[in-house]
Amino acid sequence: MIHPVTTVTLNPAIDQTLEVDHLTVDQVNRVDSACSNAGGKGINVASCLADWGIYVCASGLLGNDNSELFTRLFKQKKIRDNFVRFDGETRTNIKIVNKTSGGTTDLNMSGQNISQVYLDRLLQRLSAVENGSTLVLSGSLPPGCPEDFYTHLMQELAPKNLRIIVDTSGPALSSILTSHAPAPFMIKPNLHELETYVGRDLKETSDIIHAAQELTNRGIEKVIVSLGSEGSLFFSNKEALHALPPKISSASSVGAGDAMVAGLVAAALDDLNVEEMAKLATAFAVGKLELHGPNLPSKERINALAKSITTSHINN
Repeated sequence: MIHPVTTVTLNPAIDQTLEVDHLTVDQVNRVDSACSNAGGKGINVASCLADWGIYVCASGLLGNDNSELFTRLFKQKKIRDNFVRFDGETRTNIKIVNKTSGGTTDLNMSGQNISQVYLDRLLQRLSAVENGSTLVLSGSLPPGCPEDFYTHLMQELAPKNLRIIVDTSGPALSSILTSHAPAPFMIKPNLHELETYVGRDLKETSDIIHAAQELTNRGIEKVIVSLGSEGSLFFSNKEALHALPPKISSASSVGAGDAMVAGLVAAALDDLNVEEMAKLATAFAVGKLELHGPNLPSKERINALAKSITTSHINN
């Protein structure tokens, strides 16, 4: 079976979500409910794509000692498991949901130090990705992984004419944006990440537009800048659009950005225009807010949400 999408997660995590009525620092807090899910940005993307009905291959690095949650997820959602297993455990990240404020406090582990042996095995596996398919590079790099690993991977796979979508930050993103490797098809920084890359504050919409234009001028076809509760800005080399979601009650904000990436992938596979892409991707993110874990609601619910997304064209 041909898998049109491969996601890469180098530093996955077991996401342990704890709900408290009110979080008080430096005090004993009673947990009302707890659940654990297979997580990591690329895995969340793959899970949401599978819910949408897209055949997807999930790859990356996974610890042998606690991989049961991941194996169960892949089997349940018919996701092809192409992970390289390493000796040891995948990290656990703690998500504390404050039901009073609606906010989430993240406690993220660094992950196990990864040797070059496992990185080389992963490169070998990814060399078999289908020509012309979509590759999603998502999430942080584990300790021991070179900052330019994503960049090196893109250079190695350049002859395959892949549509590459990047959702990472820090040195990994900087390496991609400053390298001579072919530009990715799409990137999704948040505002802080974009400010870090351009080296200046972006206080006005016009400032964000100019920063995004710097990236589209480098050959990146789509730049999506997430603004949290204020929605997202969608840029191509021809237009700029603001998408604003409706206000809804949230079961969990964990993985909403990854759901948006899944929506971007789904929209790109269907060759949707920028406005249609903005509506669908934002609907994916909003739909994910209604559920715990890396899951989407029904297609009917997503399509209904897409109709509720407010979009407006912007200019400088």
